[in-house]
Amino acid sequence: MVITTMENTELVSLSDAVKPDYFRKKIRFRCIVTGKSIMPYHIPKKIKIICSNKNKRCITNDCINYNYIFDLKPDMRFIGTNETFFTQIISNILNFSCRFRFKILEVYTVEELYVKSVLNINSDEMHASNRLAYFIGYNMPCNVEIEAHGYTQPEPKQQKVIHVINSFKPVKTDVDVFKPSKQMIQDLQIFNPEDMDSVNSIYDKLENIYNIYAHNITRIYKRFDLHLAVDLAFHSVLSFNLSNEYIHKGWADIMILGDTRCGKNFVAEGLSKYYKIGDIVSGENVSVAGLIGGVQQISGRWILTWGKIPQNDKKLLIIDEAGNMNDIFIALSRVRSEGIAEITKIRSDTNYTRTRLIFLANPKNRPLSTYSYGIESITDIISNAEDISRFDYVLTVANDEVSLEDINIFAVKQDNPYEKFDNALILWAWSRKPDKIKFKPDALTKLIDYSIKLGNLYSSQIPLIQGENIRIKLAKIAVMIAVRLFSASADGEKIIVTSIHIEAAYVFLQMIYKKKSSAYFYYSKIKKDISTIKDIEILERYIKSFQNWESIMEYLIGTNYITATDMSDHINQPKDMVREIISTLLKHACIQKKYTFYVKNPGFSEWLRKLLQ
Repeated sequence: MVITTMENTELVSLSDAVKPDYFRKKIRFRCIVTGKSIMPYHIPKKIKIICSNKNKRCITNDCINYNYIFDLKPDMRFIGTNETFFTQIISNILNFSCRFRFKILEVYTVEELYVKSVLNINSDEMHASNRLAYFIGYNMPCNVEIEAHGYTQPEPKQQKVIHVINSFKPVKTDVDVFKPSKQMIQDLQIFNPEDMDSVNSIYDKLENIYNIYAHNITRIYKRFDLHLAVDLAFHSVLSFNLSNEYIHKGWADIMILGDTRCGKNFVAEGLSKYYKIGDIVSGENVSVAGLIGGVQQISGRWILTWGKIPQNDKKLLIIDEAGNMNDIFIALSRVRSEGIAEITKIRSDTNYTRTRLIFLANPKNRPLSTYSYGIESITDIISNAEDISRFDYVLTVANDEVSLEDINIFAVKQDNPYEKFDNALILWAWSRKPDKIKFKPDALTKLIDYSIKLGNLYSSQIPLIQGENIRIKLAKIAVMIAVRLFSASADGEKIIVTSIHIEAAYVFLQMIYKKKSSAYFYYSKIKKDISTIKDIEILERYIKSFQNWESIMEYLIGTNYITATDMSDHINQPKDMVREIISTLLKHACIQKKYTFYVKNPGFSEWLRKLLQ
């Protein structure tokens, strides 16, 4: 590995490095390595020339059978070339034509790389250029921003532009070097609500911010919840301590699920361009390799390339058209839960994926209004419950939520007092370490209270809210809200999470899950009612009125799928009587129909076990 500095060379962008002005000129450019060849090259560095031209003058006046040692500069003509052609290449390099033999004494290690430019918060470059490069060295790090020192030249065989990197040094990003000044701390207080201890004041402030963004940036009006849900993800932190518990996944993982033309893309992409952060990829044709990485053969070489998620480690990625990614969501399990991507192919490698993720998806094949409960549409997109449970929250948006009059308006651009400070606020959030995020004692108390309340209100059949981990999701959202409103210590170093931020997070979840297009709250209410047996004493008297009631109970507890035919055979009762039993069980909320059979509700299963004890 070679790490040096060449501060006197010109710093250019990767996209500009291909210009004729920089042909074979020493330059510096910033990039990240997105992939590298599994096997590096060895090319000659020091060679011994053995002259065999006995009767001719060649390199010197007296070179008959003489040995010469030459140090060669890295030459890309050796790359991918058979060794039988080395003699001609060496002749061209040394500029002589006599016959000779050579022996390689030392070699350079050369890694074949794929690099792209880096889009930072303060960068004016809008596109990430992808380039082929060769590094004279080894162990070049992937998915880490570096400053590369080298030059641009044509590839010898096909004249494609390549970059030769002689050395590099790691680059401290905007986030790494960020430190709030006294003036900045004062400036960021523009995000403070009028009353720091009032939920209403918090939401008034947020509504003011997003009303301005709607008019100036997104052009999507009357969708406060959409702006808030997307924007909070931009203001999430990487990790934090929750009392004595370390929450390693503090970064946001959310989904915006809704009908076409509701503004999902406009809001997400608009804020990304406004903040000058975030990468965007379409999930319509994306693959596991495109998102995580993989090994592919390019021009006969096996190249290990990292996908969009590890490339954006510690940053943010918007995945559009995520509605057709069911199989990919399964492959993303470890990436989303642990923040680690692993490739186990010809060569194994791992990389961090602490990436803020915003998934944008449409319901499958039909609008949200056709579902009894819109939140159920997520189960058509993602089949595995554990993959659904990893979302911090899911917002639904429907066509009928905003009137045509509000959609079709020519809005006047408004003054934006936040524009100067929005990037600094995100830098402040992204640069906070776990020890810089503090929960006040009363916030922890309220967190537990609201977590228990949410766990009792919502059903885990759609596992967005589960009693076991809702405290973590609620804490993450509270941190996002505290960041968005610049709730900071006096020196600006710490994020201070108070009980009012916990309450605001609770209000947010209730707001998005009670709304008509989601109806997760009402879905949960029905599911919880179903899980409770109705008129249990009447049901018990009915069951025990049969002489073979114990056989009926044994059948019910021993099977997972109830059918009239199967039940008739097991308890030796005619089908008419069995249909009456099934009807009674339905009436008392003991079972529910699934396809062509019935399944037991949790409360009924528990009651059966107790009755047979």
